Amino acid sequence: MLDLDLLKKIPLFEGLKGEDLESVRTICQLKHYEHNKMIVHEEDPAGSFLYIVFKGRVKVTLNNEEGKETILAMLGSGDFFGEISIFDEGPRSATVTAMIDSELILIRKEDLLAELKHYPDMMFRILVGMSRRLRKADQQIVNLAWMDVYGRVARILLQLADEQGVPNGKFVEIEKRPTHQELASMTGTSRETVTRVLNDLERQNYLFCDHRRFLIDRKQLETKTQE
Repeated sequence: MLDLDLLKKIPLFEGLKGEDLESVRTICQLKHYEHNKMIVHEEDPAGSFLYIVFKGRVKVTLNNEEGKETILAMLGSGDFFGEISIFDEGPRSATVTAMIDSELILIRKEDLLAELKHYPDMMFRILVGMSRRLRKADQQIVNLAWMDVYGRVARILLQLADEQGVPNGKFVEIEKRPTHQELASMTGTSRETVTRVLNDLERQNYLFCDHRRFLIDRKQLETKTQE
């Protein structure tokens, strides 16, 4: 059973204490997903579970008719998904896959809806999470429609800096950097093009990268995207 001290650190359950937190714990199931394991598939029937990333990282993707993958989001500890299919009872809107070995909390639809009646703050946090993802999706559409490949890659780097970055001198460090292929899938281009763009940005000192991290001069890169 999930440890209460760990459970209360999950943003969705923030503020719950004592019996309220214990009540939530009784409806949580913890499930392990290995690297590359598909968790849900686009067009699956209406969802029966809300998923919360407890440990690890997952990617949310769509595939076109040729099988080309577009990454809509990468989610880490505390993030959740599956709520849209629960609320509108429609099919899954995207595929979600474990990027590394991950542990997810699963909450059955019936249990979730019952808890939301008692804890409206949880509903508010779900709505905030949905709104943030919609805003990011809108921005991604704008990037793909109006920006050249340099602008799209730069915008994704800035987004990752905002979501995952930690200060490191004048830079922002992204410790668990996405691969070139993952960046390509997020920006609608090829891995080779992403490699060329990153090399150009590094040569101009907008960022430094190695096999595991990015160091981004966020202020200068933001200025470049506005040129």
